[in-house]
Amino acid sequence: DDMLGPSGDAPAAARTTESFRRGWRINTLIGRDELRKLGAGGGFAHESTIDLTPHLELRRPRDRWIALLANIVRWLPLDGPLGHLTGGAALGSGLQRGWITYDLTHFRRLDD
Repeated sequence: DDMLGPSGDAPAAARTTESFRRGWRINTLIGRDELRKLGAGGGFAHESTIDLTPHLELRRPRDRWIALLANIVRWLPLDGPLGHLTGGAALGSGLQRGWITYDLTHFRRLDD
């Protein structure tokens, strides 16, 4: 899933992740360490995490067009109905810069 990357607390990163959250109506975006703590608190042991971000196609021509359109929409009062555009463009930007990662994480249920 989408996770907050290691440099996700820089000011530009914070703006980008907030745009992603707002556009895609995501209530939270956590980092790997927080996910592991939540898993441990729920009785799960972390087995592995694989960063799948390098396998994503992030610089396609359509992505550049969406980012351009999202920049226009951001300045218009259309952000609500078209928030998915600004959120998607922010996600792509965050993934490219390492502010957001796309991870596959495996947990194992601990025996009681």
